[in-house]
Amino acid sequence: MSKSSTKQACSTGSTATPPRSGVLLLLGAFLFLGMVLAGARFVQLQVIEGPRLRELAESQRLRRIETPAQRGAIFDRMGRKLAQSIQVYTVIVDPHNIELFHSEYVEAQQAREARVTKSLEQLHQELADYYAQKLEVCPEETLPQFSRTAPSGRLSRYSIIARQIAPEMRAVISEDAAYGREDSPEERLFKQSLRHTVWELDYMRVYPLGEV
Repeated sequence: MSKSSTKQACSTGSTATPPRSGVLLLLGAFLFLGMVLAGARFVQLQVIEGPRLRELAESQRLRRIETPAQRGAIFDRMGRKLAQSIQVYTVIVDPHNIELFHSEYVEAQQAREARVTKSLEQLHQELADYYAQKLEVCPEETLPQFSRTAPSGRLSRYSIIARQIAPEMRAVISEDAAYGREDSPEERLFKQSLRHTVWELDYMRVYPLGEV
């Protein structure tokens, strides 16, 4: 009697499911569910919302600019040039971007224990005087372009400073925007602000022999 009961107990114990198998099944179910959710999210980002997100990313680093077509030259029957188009630029500044740059620059210098006393208004005046001298425009007309406000109350974007500027002047201003190691923080503030100048390509029609 005792032997049969012992065999029955042994056979019953050998067919029982170990407790760990249930934990493994539950863990596998969680992993499978996680893979399904990750796959669904991947399909949503790449397939469903892919074009919209791609367009959004490109709009943050790319800006479409329409450049005017260059008109061809006109010659008379003697080969003399009557009309031609020369490359010029429209000089544009971004007052809103300059304001943000001034604020971030002053905070960064304060974190380095370097004091910058030049206010935003003083920077605007210095930039207006510089452009007036280099581009031969009136400083009284240039300065208001840095303080124009948009309907939202913020500084407007892309204010025109001058038109029909020769390409050589772009190289001059780019050279003035380069700074050295010995420049003070306020000198670097001014020079880096010059880098926010936008040069819009344009063409001007000229007549070497007089307008016809």
